[in-house]
Order: sequence, then structure tokens, then C-alpha cells
Amino acid sequence: MEEGKQNFFEEDVTEQKTSDSELDSELESEKTEPTKDAELEGENPESGEADSGIAEDDKEGSESSEPIEDDQTETKTAPPPVFDQTADRDAQEGKTFFGKYRKFIVPIIAVLIVLIVGAGVKSFIDAQPVRLSKELKVEFEGYDGYGTVKYNKSKLDEKIMEVSYKKAGLPLNQAKHLESGSGNYLKIAAAEVMRNHVSYGFDKTDHLKNGDKIVFTVVCEGDKKAFVSETKEYTVKGLKEFQQISLEDFQKEYPIQFIGYNKFGSVQYDSSVYDINSNLDGSLANDTVVKAGIRKDALGDLAKQGKKLQDDANEITVKVSGLKEVTEISGLKDMFDAANTYMQAKTKNDAYSTYQVEKQKDYIKFSPSHSGSEKGDEGSVSARTVYKVTETVKYFLSDNSSTKTYFTYFGCENMKVVDGRAILKTDSYGYTSVGSQWANLESIQAELKSSGFAEYTAQQ
Repeated sequence: MEEGKQNFFEEDVTEQKTSDSELDSELESEKTEPTKDAELEGENPESGEADSGIAEDDKEGSESSEPIEDDQTETKTAPPPVFDQTADRDAQEGKTFFGKYRKFIVPIIAVLIVLIVGAGVKSFIDAQPVRLSKELKVEFEGYDGYGTVKYNKSKLDEKIMEVSYKKAGLPLNQAKHLESGSGNYLKIAAAEVMRNHVSYGFDKTDHLKNGDKIVFTVVCEGDKKAFVSETKEYTVKGLKEFQQISLEDFQKEYPIQFIGYNKFGSVQYDSSVYDINSNLDGSLANDTVVKAGIRKDALGDLAKQGKKLQDDANEITVKVSGLKEVTEISGLKDMFDAANTYMQAKTKNDAYSTYQVEKQKDYIKFSPSHSGSEKGDEGSVSARTVYKVTETVKYFLSDNSSTKTYFTYFGCENMKVVDGRAILKTDSYGYTSVGSQWANLESIQAELKSSGFAEYTAQQ
């Protein structure tokens, strides 16, 4: 192929040289033989009609150049015009070249036109704000009523950054490798301003149900807007249906249990699932009805599993059962005996005071143990006996005396209950006590009740 190219150019050069030589010969003939027009005519086929004309003009000029007598004015004939045969030949060669390579030149020109027009169109398009919603991909997940919308947030953030840097005159792939001192910090700053002026999001992203309408909003602020401020509405669809479960099945999964003793019962439950009145704890009795509210977070977690309570229930009603009677605690008699012994010591007659004591009623209180207690530790129990006391005081060195009657209690407090047995100890944990003085029985009973004590009758 290289050889073909070489021959082509060699032939072209040879033709050019031949043409130049012929032109020089013609000009030389015109100078040396101006009077031989007749001889040249028809004898130089290469020169043609143009050469013959030039020869005739030269002859006429030669004849008129001789001196003219008889006072006639000497005249000179202007030299004949010389045609620019080189220009004609170049034009002819240009036409030949264009005709020879036309099939290559025309497509190249067409491509150049397309590129120029395309560059202008692209420049115009690049200057326009971009619709971010065209990059948005939306999916709906979950269950009807508790669905969520998922979308390509990272892709949107990447697009915002890319467009902002591009409009600032700095391609993103180049900007990532630039340092702050690279001289492009002004462009980077301009790009960051445009980037920070764009915000977007949905008006609702969770607790969706099929058929809901949610709106995606793009807000672009600032003078030079990189994105179009727009809104686009989407219809929620494709969320799965729930599995209906009964309250009984729910309670099996999240049980509510009662522990302790009758009238002193406590409830155990998962506080992240249920909401139960804490004032009931420690005072529950068998057959008491307890209402347990189901927390919204628990219902939400249930929904994420595709489950839903029948009739959209959000509350469970439970009846207390299974609590043992407090009289089943062994060792209670010993506690009341200890309280009675303590009373006798405190009401012993002496030289100045005498007491008349009448037992009224026994009261008991059970306090359940807290979580983390030792194994078998059920809690603690307190026993109190209410007495009516008539006290007579004799004045010193006098026969006079005064008498008063009041109600009080003596007790044995906070004895541990381990595996159903009260451990009687009067140490830093368990102790005996005496109450204040009340004017009547009703007053002391109200006080004991408010403190969590209940009337106790020993089993026969």
C-alpha cells in the first residue's frame, strides 16, 4: 500500500514538472522568434490557439516599432496581455482533486457540521436545570398500613454533587482528586453552594397503606439553580396483607404472669409490650381484673412481622389467678408471737404506770422481691397486731393519777420469705416495732391499709 501511495505522488510531481517545462519553452519561443508567426502556426500542436495569437501580436508590434517619417507621431502598441495559465491550471487541478475525492470530503464536512451543531445543542442543554426526579427509583415494602417507602438516596446525592460540580465548570471525577490549594477552590466553592441549595424528600415515609398518595418534593434555592424545583406524586401499592392473630395467641407470645400471695400479688410482664397501672403491683388479689394496654411500638414491631391483632385490638383484659394464700407462709405464728412478746415488754407495770391491754386484730403485709434477688427469695413479710391500751400514770409523791386510752400496734417487720417460709430474725433486716397512738380503731386501721397491710386471720 505504501508503494501505491509513492507512485501516485511521483506521477503527480512528474506531471507538474512537465507542465512547467512546456510553459517555459513557450515563453522562450515568444522572445526569440517574434516574426515567425506563420511558421509557428500549425507547427506547435502543444501550444494551441493561445500560442498562435501571441505570435501574431508580437509581429504587429515589431513592424510598428520602426521610425515613421513625414511628421507622423510615433505610436507604441501596448504589449499583449499574458494570461495567468498557472491559476487556470490550479483551478482545473482543484476541480479534478475535489471530483476525485468527493466521496471522502463530503462526509467529512457533514460530520463537522453535525459536531458543531451538536456542541451548541449540548451546551444549551447543559445550561438548563436538571430534574432530579428522573433519577428517582421508588419501592414500597412491608405490610398494608405499616408500609415504608425506599428510594435510591445515595444515587440522588451523587447526582446532585455531579451536576453541581459540572455547572461550576469542574467535572466531578476531576474534582475528587483536587486539593484545596490547586487553584480551583473558587469553582469548588461555587459547586458546594449549588449543592447545599438542593433539598428533597417525601412528605410521608412510613405507616403507609395501599392507595395512599405520597409526594416527592425537590426544592432548589439560589440565583444559579442546578435543579428544577418540582413535586411528583406516587401511589402506594404492592404492600402485603397481614396475618390476623387472636389475643390469646398474642398473650402466649408475650405472657402476663401473677406472682406472690393473694391480696399481695404482683404482675410480671414485658414493659416494652404492655402498659399496666403500677399502683396495682403488690396488692393484687385473685379474681381481680387487670387491663393491660399494648404499646404502639409493640404493635409496630408486630406489624413488621406481618401480624395484626384481630379487630385492631390494642388492649388485653386479664383476670388475676393462681395466687397462694398468705396464710400458707409458714412461720407467721412465730412472728405474731414475737410481736406479742415485744408488746408485753413495753406494757409491763411498774411503780408509777399500769397498763390494761386488749388485743384487737392482726394485720399482715407481703412485699415481693425485686428482680435479681437470690434464688428462692420471694420477698418479705411483716406482721402487726393492733391493741387497745389503757394506761394509768401515778404522779410522783402524790396520790393523784391520770388515765388515757389509745390504740397502737406492735409488730415484727420485714422478715424474709424463702421458699414459702418466713425467716425470723431480729437483726438489721428484720425488727420489732411499736406504732404511734391513735384515738380510735378506725384511724389506725385506715393507716395500716394505706401502708399495704391487710387483715389476717390465722388458719385453724
